[in-house]
Amino acid sequence: MGLLDLVLNPIRSVLGSAEREVMDHTTVDDKLLDGVEAVRRATESIERHVEVVEGLALTLPALTESVTRLTDQLNELLQVIAPIAAVERDVQRVEGFFGRHLRHHEEQ
Repeated sequence: MGLLDLVLNPIRSVLGSAEREVMDHTTVDDKLLDGVEAVRRATESIERHVEVVEGLALTLPALTESVTRLTDQLNELLQVIAPIAAVERDVQRVEGFFGRHLRHHEEQ
């Protein structure tokens, strides 16, 4: 160990500590900047989602009106079809009645 080492070792030690401290701060700063960027991206994403939800909310009244009209039309259709369905049931009963009698006569 020379005389020069005796003088330079403490300086190297101080510089090494200072360099590590600067690197630690840089790492913290980088992480902080990464965190801020992540928050910014999340905020933009949330804003886009809010816009979509607002757009959907604007369409709900028209959709509700369309569904109400469709329900009214289906109710009208059911009123028209109900008598037809009753006649079909009666026809099936009559066919069943005659079908049993015809089968009974054929078997004898």
